[in-house]
Amino acid sequence: MAIATGKYVSSVPCMHVLYNYSLVISGSQSIIKEANHVAGNANLGYVISSLQQCNSVFFSDLYSSLTGVCVCALNFAFMSETEKCQALIEELELYMSPSVKLTHIKGSNLAKLDKLTIKHMLSVFSMLFKAHSAAIPCSTGGWLLIGN
Repeated sequence: MAIATGKYVSSVPCMHVLYNYSLVISGSQSIIKEANHVAGNANLGYVISSLQQCNSVFFSDLYSSLTGVCVCALNFAFMSETEKCQALIEELELYMSPSVKLTHIKGSNLAKLDKLTIKHMLSVFSMLFKAHSAAIPCSTGGWLLIGN
């Protein structure tokens, strides 16, 4: 009996399962590695060891580190995980250039720990921390970005 999914065909069912499992593990590990890189840029002081830790708490900590705004100001206390994630995305979008939209990142997908959504969110934070580190404080209280 052969099992076919997409272009992959295996006559040994357990080999197919092991193959897919190794892809899941390696994909998760690369996301965890990126999450720890971004957490290091934010000086969070803790290590992400599982994909489940890439949740609203983690992204709230990144947001707070970047903006200096405590997430308690966002009234998170009575929100669901999906609502918290969506609120963070919307706040993050306000922090960015008006021409940048995060419509490809959905709070519902982030709450479900969707790997692609987590990767996108980590990329956004990575870019913002990189831009922030290349910025200098302005006399008006904002930041002047250097470079592009």
